[in-house]
Amino acid sequence: MKTFLKRILTGLTIEQEYICLGYEGFLDTLKVFLTSSGINSTDEVTYRHIFLGYKPLVIAIIFPIESTKSSSEEISLSFSRNDVFIDSKWKGFPSTKDNIAQLKMKRIGVEKLSKVYVAFYVGSFGDHKFLPYLNQFFNSLIEKTKNKGTNNISLQGNLYDQVRIAYSLPRKISLITVSDGNLMNLFPTDLHGSVGDDFYLSSLRIKGKACEQVEKIKKIVISEVDSNQFKMVYHLGKNHVKMMTDKNSFECSGKFSKTFNAPLPIGVILYRELELINSFDVGIHRILIYKVIFSEKVSEAQTLAHIHQYYAQWRKDNGLMSQYLFR
Repeated sequence: MKTFLKRILTGLTIEQEYICLGYEGFLDTLKVFLTSSGINSTDEVTYRHIFLGYKPLVIAIIFPIESTKSSSEEISLSFSRNDVFIDSKWKGFPSTKDNIAQLKMKRIGVEKLSKVYVAFYVGSFGDHKFLPYLNQFFNSLIEKTKNKGTNNISLQGNLYDQVRIAYSLPRKISLITVSDGNLMNLFPTDLHGSVGDDFYLSSLRIKGKACEQVEKIKKIVISEVDSNQFKMVYHLGKNHVKMMTDKNSFECSGKFSKTFNAPLPIGVILYRELELINSFDVGIHRILIYKVIFSEKVSEAQTLAHIHQYYAQWRKDNGLMSQYLFR
C-alpha cells in the first residue's frame, strides 16, 4: 500500500534518477528549437547545442558565422516531439502549446571558433510537462527532506527543473583519459560536445582533482564507450576526486591513442585527442575549450548515454517503447 500511494503522489514508477541507454537505438527523441523575442520564427538546434553545466544550467549553441541569432541576449529553448508552429507566447517568447518543456536562457558570452560562433547561455527559468504539476509539487517537498552527501551538488527549486529538462535528451557519457606517460586518471563526463571537426567543449568542477589534472597536462583523450559498460563507467565517477596513479593500476582495453599514446578504456568506440587552448568559469564549472588533434573510430557498438527519470517516466506514460540499462 505504501508503494502504491507513493507512486500516486510522485507520479513515478521508474526508480533511478538517471537511466542509461544505447544512444543510437533510442528512438522518438525530442527536438529542440530556439526562439528569440520579437522574431516570429524558430531555429532547430537539436544537434547544435551542447549541455555544459548544471549549477547554473549552461548550454552552448553553435551558429553559422553569417547568423545574427548569436547576438540575442535572451532566448527560449523549446523541447517538442514535432516541428514547432508558433501559436502562443511563453515568457514573452514565440511558442507553441504543444511544447513539452521550455527553458529561458541569458547569453553570457560568444566565442568564434574557426567558421562558427559558439554562444554560451545560462538558464533563468524552466517549465515542463513530464509529470502533472501536482506530482511535481509533491516531489519538490520530498526533495527538500533529502540529506545530500558532502560530494553532491544540491539542486533546488526551478534550477532542478531546468536540469531535468536538459536531460530530456540523451547525453553521451564519455570517459576522459589524462596521462603524463607514467601516471594517469580515468573518469566519466556527460558535459561535453564537439564543435565541428576541429574543436571540442567540456566542463569540470572548479578546484576538483580532475579539473586540476586536465589543466596541468593540457592534453586529454575523450572516448565514447559501449553502452554495455555502463556499470563500469558509473563506478569510475569516484575518480573525479582522486589523484593520478600508476597507469598499470587501471584496467584498460590494451589499445592506445595515436598521437598521445594514452591508454584507451574498455569498450572504446571512438576517441578524440584534445589539446586545451582556453577556459572560463561559470558558477561551479570551468568551461574548457580544446582543439582536436586526432580522432578515430575503432569499433561498432551502441554509445553509452543517459536521460533523467522524469523524461523516462513521460515516455512510459505516453507509450514510447525504450530499452533501458538499470544499474
